[in-house]
Amino acid sequence: MPEEDRLAEAETEARFADYRAIFDASPDGIVVVDASGTVVEVNPKALAMLGYEREEMLGASVEQVVPPSVRGRHVDLRERYMERPVARPM
Repeated sequence: MPEEDRLAEAETEARFADYRAIFDASPDGIVVVDASGTVVEVNPKALAMLGYEREEMLGASVEQVVPPSVRGRHVDLRERYMERPVARPM
């Protein structure tokens, strides 16, 4: 691998490590989902708030943690957001 590629790879790894440290240390719960609503990442604060283990959350539907009062509408709201991702009131 050329030296330039090794340096770029090392920089990418360092940036990811920085991101991971901030993500994990955040005082806010963060749940990251993909376009289909599958949980792809979750930080320790969210796990503590929601009462789940990381393995239970990863790969699960985000709707499992949506309050029952809005769970039925959440899929439609999420799909509409993915079609037009702009800030909206919660």
